[in-house]
Amino acid sequence: MKKTTLITSLSFLYFHSFAQQDSLLKNFKFRISNYRIVTLNLYQNAEYGKTNYPSYNAENTRASGNLFAEISTIRSTDNLQLTLTTGAGSNIAHSRNNNQPGKIDYTAAGVNGNFSVLSRWFNKNYFIEAGTTLSGFTNCQKTKNITTELVEKNTLGTYHGTIYAGIGTGRLENIRDMQNALWLNKELTESSSLTRELTPEELNELGRSITKGNNTRVLDVRRKTKFVLRTVDEFLQSKGLISKTDINYFTGLNDILFFAINDSRLSGTEKFIRLTPDIWGSNSIASLTPTNDKLTIKPQSKSALVTIGFNTYQPLNLSHQNNYGAAVKLNYTDFSSVSRNYQDGVLQTEFKQHNVVKRAGVNLFFTHVIYPNTRTIIRLTAETEMGWQDDYVLDKSFYERTDINTSFDYFVSYRTRLFINAGVFHNKNYYYGNYQSFELFPDRFSASINTGLTINL
Repeated sequence: MKKTTLITSLSFLYFHSFAQQDSLLKNFKFRISNYRIVTLNLYQNAEYGKTNYPSYNAENTRASGNLFAEISTIRSTDNLQLTLTTGAGSNIAHSRNNNQPGKIDYTAAGVNGNFSVLSRWFNKNYFIEAGTTLSGFTNCQKTKNITTELVEKNTLGTYHGTIYAGIGTGRLENIRDMQNALWLNKELTESSSLTRELTPEELNELGRSITKGNNTRVLDVRRKTKFVLRTVDEFLQSKGLISKTDINYFTGLNDILFFAINDSRLSGTEKFIRLTPDIWGSNSIASLTPTNDKLTIKPQSKSALVTIGFNTYQPLNLSHQNNYGAAVKLNYTDFSSVSRNYQDGVLQTEFKQHNVVKRAGVNLFFTHVIYPNTRTIIRLTAETEMGWQDDYVLDKSFYERTDINTSFDYFVSYRTRLFINAGVFHNKNYYYGNYQSFELFPDRFSASINTGLTINL
């Protein structure tokens, strides 16, 4: 009787703990009023080399530099989810190779820019979303053979724009900080650093304190580390939860807050109708003088995608997560490309390519993720898309793409890790969805497996 009662009690505690984790992860709300990230990269390089050969001397010089700046803003309130990123950059390079049989001068320069914004406005359980992604770059290269006076020039410019618009119900929440709060609670409990068990409300507040620490701008990385530790410690101390601030307590905080694998993890269900028009184009010019040869290539595509479906991200408990969804996709893509070859300004050859693809299909995906500990992720993903398409090349045909893969990166100890990656892929009559090269894949089936074991003694 006592044995049965003990088993029943342990079972109740086990399922109660898992149910509590499930509830905390599902109900956690990621909220930040405004978090800004500024990135600035400035790089220069210069090289000089000289080699004396018996019959000649080789001399090489090279210099390059690039500049890139980007600003990102994240906001998550009860009524708004916003992500905004804008950036611009430039690069320049020059080199001279003074080798036999001649001298070669090379110069290159380019500029690029990007802007993206996605906003979701919430009213009760409904949302409206709108956004855009814009990007473009241009790059010029010049290669001159000083000995033969042959000059080759290459210029490439591209632009890409996408608009997002949609309506739906539900909301997806970022629960990574709540996951770390549960890991931290487990770590501090096992090290006997807590005076008592945290209530569900206190665990939720712990997750919010981690969010505050991670999403407050502190420019110095060392001060940011101290700020995160101090923010979480102040919360635990204010609640009278810490029995002793020894090395076990500090290492527990430091390990979870800075060294746990922070996989992207969401919770919630969204049902949506989305419209995504897209336009892309490029212009490539290659010329050669004094022969006066020139080649131009101008591909471009216009497309529109309507998606109707749902996505569900379901945390089962701290260690298990299910993600799945289904969507009907209606896609229209118009792709064209013109290549022209000139000599002395006179058109010699012209090649035109044009294809229109209309596609209607269904996309399904399922992912199960296991987190045995803070250093391990085991992931199984299956995704398939199939439907009917009408295009100039194949007329009307069935298309299909299926991808099943698993990744297993198991942390046994700091000296031992086990790796397993396996996958199966199949496609039939499938157009590659990269607008820069709208090509029909050959029908293909592939299977692979990679395993490994790392042991450091």
